[in-house]
Amino acid sequence: MQRHIAFTLLTLVSSSEVFGCSIDDRAALKTFGCSDAQITKRCDGQATANKVTLATLKPVSRPREGVLTGKVGGAPFRVTTPSDGGFYYLKLSSPSDKKGAVMTMFVNGGSALETKVPIGSYVLRYATGSDWYGQKHLFGPCKTRFFEAQSILEFSRSGNRLSGNQIELIKQVGGNLGTAGVDEDDF
Repeated sequence: MQRHIAFTLLTLVSSSEVFGCSIDDRAALKTFGCSDAQITKRCDGQATANKVTLATLKPVSRPREGVLTGKVGGAPFRVTTPSDGGFYYLKLSSPSDKKGAVMTMFVNGGSALETKVPIGSYVLRYATGSDWYGQKHLFGPCKTRFFEAQSILEFSRSGNRLSGNQIELIKQVGGNLGTAGVDEDDF
């Protein structure tokens, strides 16, 4: 008669690392105002080697207002932001690849940015916040708010005529561009 012996493999977690975030990173996320659920979502299942140490994450100088990435040219685009003390990181993406970016822009609150956008159809997504932590962390973990316009923006050419868009990211009664919050992972 053969006996089968089963073993249980236990993985020990050091006291300084918990599911991909160090104790210091978890504490830093708390200081950013992250809830326990947000911390768990950010940390669990992520390799520490691929993460920036959040405990040392500090604000950096904001970029100049204007186009950050992408080819400028084509149809006119104007975006006006509210005077709410915040700053805005905008991303125009293809409707088939919302996470990718055809163009990114930075706009100060209470300002208007005018540029030219390549001819095409785009989804507008934007992030807003106050302190800038760079293009990877935007306005900081758990402090960045993410939104998406509910209409596809069309930029076109008909003969010599270019058609673009003028947008005010200011809540208005009777406004015609709906927006909705989106999850950071979908941005």
